[in-house]
Amino acid sequence: MSIVGIVLLVIVVLVVLILVASSLYFYRVAVYRQPKAFLVDNPDLQQVLTSDLPIADVPWVEQQPFELVEMKSADGLLLRGFYLPAPQPTTKTVVLAHGYTGSAKLNMGPFAQMYHEQFGYNVLMPDARGHGESEGNYIGFGWHERLDYVKWIHLLVQRLGEDAQIVLHGISMGARPS
Repeated sequence: MSIVGIVLLVIVVLVVLILVASSLYFYRVAVYRQPKAFLVDNPDLQQVLTSDLPIADVPWVEQQPFELVEMKSADGLLLRGFYLPAPQPTTKTVVLAHGYTGSAKLNMGPFAQMYHEQFGYNVLMPDARGHGESEGNYIGFGWHERLDYVKWIHLLVQRLGEDAQIVLHGISMGARPS
């Protein structure tokens, strides 16, 4: 093999190693459960979270008597959700699915308040696997969560009866399984 061939081979190997290493790094940043520095340190996001926008309005959620609801996922994770009965008995229920790196209570409060107060719905806000109070070390981007939401719906049907009317409402990544 000539010197040029060896140099080209070394360059190709180095490029492949760099691509593999960077792919693994970005996979880990996106998928594994951990604080996301690019979100935590984002001054624009901090401005939104401290603004008067409804997304920042979590006191309503904190004042409600949510019941902690737990279930096991098909692969054995303990998943937690928060259930709030409607002001008047009803079988109408909304399941609210939060987005990437979010949590039910932090991100879905304005929607819960709307469905609960304006429409008179029961509200179920699950924390997706790898988020909030649910177990899990990785984020499934809706693939694994789709099966989790089917189980949440079965849980609601057991609780409310076969005539339960269930709405799935998701934002961002939570819209995928919805």
